[in-house]
Amino acid sequence: MARCIANRARDIPQYLEILFFDLNVKFDLTVGELYPVLGMELYRGLLQLLVTDNSDLRRPQWMPLELFDVDISKLPSAWYFVSFPEGAVARDRGFRAIWGYRQLVESDVHRHGLEELDPQALAVFASERRQTVE
Repeated sequence: MARCIANRARDIPQYLEILFFDLNVKFDLTVGELYPVLGMELYRGLLQLLVTDNSDLRRPQWMPLELFDVDISKLPSAWYFVSFPEGAVARDRGFRAIWGYRQLVESDVHRHGLEELDPQALAVFASERRQTVE
């Protein structure tokens, strides 16, 4: 679980032009609220957490760690991990490593589907989220 401590791009200006292009962006997160973390990734040297936003659609969102406070936490035993070596397509796109539920780690198609709000990817994500919060 991660507690949101900030929800505006201006709170993390160092990521301008890496993760967003306007400091006036407000993320669909609520300061003080706890969010289950369904995955983590190291992207362009930035650690991001996969959480569900507070929009009506409850979309999966990769958010910078700096928006959250995370206490010492035990990782779920069902999580997987992969690191991408030099020359790998994912590494060339900026990804260094990813942790999380099996489909997230094993399938680029699934990860891309989350970003595109693909119904199949969202169904897997919702199922994983339900298991995480139970």
